[in-house]
Parts: sequence; structure tokens; C-alpha cells
Amino acid sequence: CSTTASRKRASAAVAASGVAARQARKAVSASAHFDFSASTVPRQYWARAACSPAFFQDVRIRLPKIMELRAADLSKYARREVEWLRARLEQDAPADEQARVLRLYFLARLYEEAGDYLKGIQIAADIETALKTLPSASFPYSLNRLAYPLEYWELIKTQAAAQGLDPFLVAGVIRQESTFDPKNISPAGARGLMQVMPDTGKRVAKRLGLKNYSTAQLYAPDINVRIGAAYFAEMLEKFNGDLFRAIAAYNAGPIATEKWWPAQSGIASEQVIENITYKETRN
Repeated sequence: CSTTASRKRASAAVAASGVAARQARKAVSASAHFDFSASTVPRQYWARAACSPAFFQDVRIRLPKIMELRAADLSKYARREVEWLRARLEQDAPADEQARVLRLYFLARLYEEAGDYLKGIQIAADIETALKTLPSASFPYSLNRLAYPLEYWELIKTQAAAQGLDPFLVAGVIRQESTFDPKNISPAGARGLMQVMPDTGKRVAKRLGLKNYSTAQLYAPDINVRIGAAYFAEMLEKFNGDLFRAIAAYNAGPIATEKWWPAQSGIASEQVIENITYKETRN
């Protein structure tokens, strides 16, 4: 037992080192750390035991490329590599439902490495549904990191603190608005992590004193989150600290929000939410 515990502690330390290497975008080093951790304690990292040795070898070869592509701001191509791995994984039938769920978790973590947090969120929902029919002990992982990503966390904390906001609230806005995709652009033209509209970006950037600002900078996470957090704080102040109204106004604009929530109407926020005419804002 003591040997097993020691191996688990060692593996956890190596995995933490792998995360640090990933954050520095040292792809080869990170891949080696992850590989060693997964092989040292089966099923304690990325559900490796549920996948075939041949598939894991493909992952070991392609993971550095995935991380290098993402580091080079070529996430689209990194995601294609994961899609190839997904097709490869699906060639081998899982042994049972438990193995299928563990493989899904492995796959979600690969999407996470490629920066595709939307796929991770979607897979987490699928896993949660499947776990309703499986014993709890059959899945030793938490789904929180997949369902509620915290990418750009230090940036989020800094800008949330600057505006007096809860950083988890800002992260929640980003999750809903862009699923942590800094290149995201909506049909209406909102851009970046916090889906800032160009006109709003110009106005808030001027108020913040950002020099040489351009709309293209909304794709830069540091600029986008700074402007987005400031705008959210502005909406929160406009609606006297009412979080429901502030969130609605951030997504749909203050004019539409004032129509849904007339001042001094006395209508419960929950009731108004059901009557919001914009599906995206209601959700």
C-alpha cells in the first residue's frame, strides 16, 4: 500500500510539472511529463487504461504537435489533430460503458489541450448523463475542469479585481459568450473572449485611456477582458447592482433590458427571464 501511495504522489508531482511545462508551451517536455504520469498510475491520469496501447502511442506522437500549433496561434489546426485522434479512437470499440466514459474523458482532455473548450464542455455533459447509470466509483475524475474551464485565470482575476467583480462571474460570462475562444466572432459582430461589440470596445477603450486602440485588438485576450470587465461593471452600476439585469444588458444591451425590466416594476427577476425575447440572452 505504501508503495502504491508513493507512486501516486510521485505521479501527481510529475503531472503538476507537466501542467507547468504546458503553460510555458514547452510541448515536448510537457508531453514527456504527461506520458510518464499516465504510465505510472493507470487510470489516474487521462483514463489511459481505457484506450489501446496503439492509440496511446498515436497520442504521444501527436500531442507535441497539437501543443506547438496552439502555441503558434494555430488552434484550428491543433483541433484538426484532435479530430484525427478522435476518429482513430473510435476505430476501437470500448470494452464496456465504463471504458466508453473514460475514453470520452481522455478525449475531452485532448480537446482542452487544443484550446477547444466547447468540445470539452459538451463531452462533460455527455459523461454526466452516462454516469447516472454507472457506479460512482467507476469514474474517479471531477468534471469541473471540463464543464467550467478557467483558462486565462490570472488575467481574469486581475481585471475582475480592477473592476470590483467576482472573477468567477467574469469567467462565467466568458464561458457563455465565447467558450474561451479568443478568436470567436458572433453573427452580430461581437468579438473575442467576452464578445465585445466594436462600438462598445471603442467607447470603453477611450474611457480606460487605452492608446492606439483598434477593433482588431478585441481578439487579444488582455485587451478584450480588460474592456469586457469594465463594460460589465458599467452595466452593474447602471442597474444598481442587479446582477440579473446587468447580465442581460451585457448580452443584449441596456435598451432591450430596460424594456424587459421596467424601472420600479416590482416584477421578480425569474419571471422576467422567462419573458426575454432574445433566446441567447434568456439562456
